[in-house]
Amino acid sequence: MKNKKFDFRTAYIDLLINLLTGTVVLFILTTLLIAPITKNSEGIKKNADYVITMEWPTDIDCDVDLWVRDPQNNIVSYKYLESGLMYFERDDMGKRRSVYEMDGREIVIDPDNKEFVTLRGTFAGEYIVNVHLYSCLDKINKRAVPPGELTNVPVIIEVIRINPSYIVIKHVEMVIESLWQEKTAIRFVMDDKKNILRFKYDFVSIRTGNKSQ
Repeated sequence: MKNKKFDFRTAYIDLLINLLTGTVVLFILTTLLIAPITKNSEGIKKNADYVITMEWPTDIDCDVDLWVRDPQNNIVSYKYLESGLMYFERDDMGKRRSVYEMDGREIVIDPDNKEFVTLRGTFAGEYIVNVHLYSCLDKINKRAVPPGELTNVPVIIEVIRINPSYIVIKHVEMVIESLWQEKTAIRFVMDDKKNILRFKYDFVSIRTGNKSQ
């Protein structure tokens, strides 16, 4: 019985096929990794329609809370993180949440004083956006400021539409004068197509449900 001779041509062809297959696979993977993200005519899809933000100066050591109520009487705040189609994304307690002491030094982790709520869908009707001054620390002795004491904390509230494109619909600046005070920053009426029709500013308490006299 004769021994079979090794065929170098077959081995060469197998090597070329393997190299070609590997090159094609690498090309496909590279194309997928570096291909730019494109957007269609409707804009980039996000999982929210609106964002409501509130911020106050970083040098003021106060805990200001954002409250939002939708047309279905759903409420979100630091107490209720999710209700209806609204989501409370961040509870900021001022410097107490941002500054930490390490080896005798103060380390600032997140200097911004900011809270925000996302609307991942909307209902037709009125939305109410309120701010509430929950607590403050005295700048000198770092003790809690008693309820009712004058503080004058400036806050900025914005209603931002992020889908199909980013646009600041409303920018409001106001001052909270005393501890534990609740104020209405803005009220807006939404239609059934996610468009804001009009704004109002008279006070309605979300925490208690009372209207101003």
